[in-house]
Amino acid sequence: MEGPRPRQRRAQALPASGCPRPHRLGDQGVRTGYVFLHTAIDGFCRLAYTEHLPNEKTITAIVSMARVRAFFAAHGIQRITRVVTGNGSCYRSGAFL
Repeated sequence: MEGPRPRQRRAQALPASGCPRPHRLGDQGVRTGYVFLHTAIDGFCRLAYTEHLPNEKTITAIVSMARVRAFFAAHGIQRITRVVTGNGSCYRSGAFL
């Protein structure tokens, strides 16, 4: 004899990226449960620096890059000759360069 079956929720279609869409709170554009990881990796010795930040704005990326430079300098990497970034708008901004 079987008992009552639990209700099953209908599966929601995922966007083309395969990731569920984040929920937004009001007009602030805050995504609950999300942090943005900004990562820098030295191409020669593979030293990595990552920090989680609340957004992907240009000013956030600029300030993060200042901390990246300080971190690498503390580990003996004094000169950064080239920066290769992702295609995010905060990195494509003229202010970031």
